[in-house]
Amino acid sequence: MRSDVGGEERLSLAERAENKIDLDLELEALESRIFELKALYEQYFVGLLPLMPDKQHALVKATIRKLRKAPFRNSAANFRLRSLESRYQTFNNYWQRVLKQKEDGTYSRDLFKADLHQQALAEQASLG
Repeated sequence: MRSDVGGEERLSLAERAENKIDLDLELEALESRIFELKALYEQYFVGLLPLMPDKQHALVKATIRKLRKAPFRNSAANFRLRSLESRYQTFNNYWQRVLKQKEDGTYSRDLFKADLHQQALAEQASLG
């Protein structure tokens, strides 16, 4: 229930509590999506996933954009969003760096696999 007191709208206690719960749930969902995205990228880098998790990445970015526009009346929730945003940005920088290394052929895990492959080929050539 909204009341118009002094020319400005005020939310009832129940609406404020509901908004806080919704915001907390959104922040929890964002945190779980970020960690899920981290796991998906690690699976992609190891070679378990054939494609990058672009849909999940876009969903996380859209959620952050939406929450950034939300009005925060609670500084703790605002701090939590900024912390999650910072964590996401750190992961994103890492993912972009690894993708560039993969493209350049300097990714250490790929180099290790390439060395093993070369050793296997050399052994086959010496045997055959």
